[in-house]
Amino acid sequence: MWGWLQDLFDGKPRRKLGAISGRTRVHLEARVASPNSLTSPLTGTTAALLMVSVVERIIIETGGNIGGNREIEQFRTVGSTFLGTEVDLVDDEGTVVHVPAQGLVVRPLFTTGGNTITTVPPFLTPLVARASGSHVVCFRESAFREGDVVRLQAVVDLEATAPTQGYRSGMGQRAVARAEWGPVVLVERL
Repeated sequence: MWGWLQDLFDGKPRRKLGAISGRTRVHLEARVASPNSLTSPLTGTTAALLMVSVVERIIIETGGNIGGNREIEQFRTVGSTFLGTEVDLVDDEGTVVHVPAQGLVVRPLFTTGGNTITTVPPFLTPLVARASGSHVVCFRESAFREGDVVRLQAVVDLEATAPTQGYRSGMGQRAVARAEWGPVVLVERL
């Protein structure tokens, strides 16, 4: 079986990017290598890539408890959007993988809570419009900053890059994760 095809289906994702030669499924820890060139209009946080989720805060009253009613707070995700279009990650061997935001799935570190949206910035208007209107609308922000450690689960392939000098210097390569090859998941880490 071709090497890249076997890597996709043998059930053993690679933990390093070093020796990939074609499409390869990887599960690896890496650091964000892209510079913090974005600023959140909601919090002022600077990062290489930001994911903003709109959530509704739902208060549920439970009755029948000794001592009276109790309120339980739950959050329902309305949707998410990215500020930024891509992020570069580097593994512990120094190999860089390029991760486009399109099709990216983020597993946030925290999935509870949210900050109330007092003024809706234009980029969140379509998401806020999808909210039910009967609950408080909040947001959560996942910031991927230069140097942050993350876990990447994706199918990665090599892509040709333009030569840095004259045409005779040859084409370079970089590793790229694309959603059309399989899920691209970025897991926040502490």
